[in-house]
Amino acid sequence: MTTTDLRDEAVAEVRRLLAARALIREGDEAIGAQLETEGPWIARVRSVALRAVLRGRRIQLWRVALEDMSGRCADASLVALAVDADAGIDEADVAAFVEREASRWRADATLTLAAFGAARLARERAIATARLTPAAALQHGLFDRRAEHLDAERAAARASSDADQQSRMAAVERGCTVSALPARLVLSLVPRR
Repeated sequence: MTTTDLRDEAVAEVRRLLAARALIREGDEAIGAQLETEGPWIARVRSVALRAVLRGRRIQLWRVALEDMSGRCADASLVALAVDADAGIDEADVAAFVEREASRWRADATLTLAAFGAARLARERAIATARLTPAAALQHGLFDRRAEHLDAERAAARASSDADQQSRMAAVERGCTVSALPARLVLSLVPRR
């Protein structure tokens, strides 16, 4: 039997998560929700150094996402573009370009999500199969109904647990199927004039 030591990877993942969580501030969720419901944000560049770097171009951030059958965002990515400020580009053309640029990411993310979902679904099915053991025979006492009451409680708990497991399996199955959301412009950073 071969064992794999993943301690170094686990430590690296913990460090990555701690660094990511350090960037989160109170109120970020409300701002994210506002961004989702409203149109793109437009910001003007005030910094002279950043305007010099942009050289008359504007920066656009486009969000491409995959959603599962429950309507939740399963994965998302950003695509950054530098566009000449004077260029009269149609937004539909830019969106089509972003879709082409994101096609490889979408394919990779879809495969990753499908593999993750399949592994999780296999785990849930294995748990369900392991729980199919028959209940032990119960011999009731002539006057003592405690064993009968205990058996009824166990049957009720098992039925509730089975319903929870079926619900989890259905949620995992819904999460395995994803669809692409259209690319959306979320931020445009424009040079100050």
